[in-house]
Amino acid sequence: MPRTPRVNLPSQPQSPGLFAPNPLVRPNIQIGKSIAAKPEPYDGDRAKYIQWWRMVKLYLTRFKGEPSDRQKVPIILSYMKGQNAAGQWADLYIIQGLNTVCSFDEFADQLKKTFQPPDIQ
Repeated sequence: MPRTPRVNLPSQPQSPGLFAPNPLVRPNIQIGKSIAAKPEPYDGDRAKYIQWWRMVKLYLTRFKGEPSDRQKVPIILSYMKGQNAAGQWADLYIIQGLNTVCSFDEFADQLKKTFQPPDIQ
């Protein structure tokens, strides 16, 4: 029958070593908050749409407990403000009711059809 090797544990705690977490260095991540930059409010300029939409998608994915599709629509609408094309589109969408579109994908499709430059697929 093989014998189990005996392990002697030190009586004093040893140095944590090279890869131990440093209590003086804080990670650059905040739990429950986005680490992606907040998107700038969108004014409806088609030339800015692709970049704005990219920032919105990054922002939404960085939440702890990613927002549901139903929660994403009002978050996105909150970045479409002012007396410009995007603000007016958001106002109309809100007036008609937030449930007029069945899914987030349909909402995103409507945004794309309205604001994405026609030469970009």
